[in-house]
Amino acid sequence: MSFGDVRALLCDLDGVVHRGGEPVPGAVDALRRVGTPVRYLTNNASRGPDHVAGLLTGFGVTCRASSVITSAHAAAAEVARRSTGDGLVLVVGAPALERAMTAAGLRVAPPDTAPAEVSVVVQGWGPQVCAADLAAAASAIHLGAAWVATNRDLTLPAQHGLIPGNGALVAAVATAVGHEPDVAVGKPERALYDLAVTDLGLAPEECLAVGDRLDTDILGARRAGIRSVVVLSGIVDLAAVLDAPPGLRPDAVVPHLGWVPGLIDGLAEAWELTESVALVHALREAGQDDIEAVRAATARCTPPSSDWDAVPSSVPDTGALPWR
Repeated sequence: MSFGDVRALLCDLDGVVHRGGEPVPGAVDALRRVGTPVRYLTNNASRGPDHVAGLLTGFGVTCRASSVITSAHAAAAEVARRSTGDGLVLVVGAPALERAMTAAGLRVAPPDTAPAEVSVVVQGWGPQVCAADLAAAASAIHLGAAWVATNRDLTLPAQHGLIPGNGALVAAVATAVGHEPDVAVGKPERALYDLAVTDLGLAPEECLAVGDRLDTDILGARRAGIRSVVVLSGIVDLAAVLDAPPGLRPDAVVPHLGWVPGLIDGLAEAWELTESVALVHALREAGQDDIEAVRAATARCTPPSSDWDAVPSSVPDTGALPWR
């Protein structure tokens, strides 16, 4: 597959650009060299665009706040659509989520608002969210408030491993109220991708999405009609990619973001997941679980033009291992 017609990059953050407070090896150089506009899409509603832009700038990447689209933006648009008149919005999450609601012209419920006065509950992840916040959300929902979740990611990558994400907190409220949210706006829903494409003034097929999760980044891109590349620097590993069903399959897989400029410029060729996946399934059904044997068979099926273990010549060798 050729990516030479890509006119914009839609890039996930956690696991793609950085892990915790540190950049992923190869990512900063890639973002400096890529010759297309970049929009950064994140399900994490706890960080506002200014914060994200500042984080990337601190890494050495030129980024404006207007280039960052979070699930808080999509949630604010959805809440505005559902709200009527002077209805109050109960925000469960970080201050950045509350600011997004206010910026959209919505009335945020002040502390100690009676549950019956709440029109919509919007729930996102925040480091200070506690049991009392979840209880307030459940009470308002029991009394008829609409319920909008920013996303359903069960985990978040952190410096020392995975921690519970918004999906885990949403599940706690769902257990209490007996049903799921009315809507979740983050990936794998297409809202973030649609906002980015509209902002860029491009068609979906002119964009390339890069992510590290099959069930959010890749599925969301597919739903929006956008080609996608998965990187192995975050949540997903190669075995999971090879086992992915067609609905969760990216167009290509690369070790890390450092390979993406080479894909767009035609300096590198990714491993395309077409016949190779069928071959891997056939091998495993026959009892062949040796990853090295699978790798060799797959390479024979769709051999890349450059050595998979070597970073393309235009990309500095970061020492990242593409296979786990």
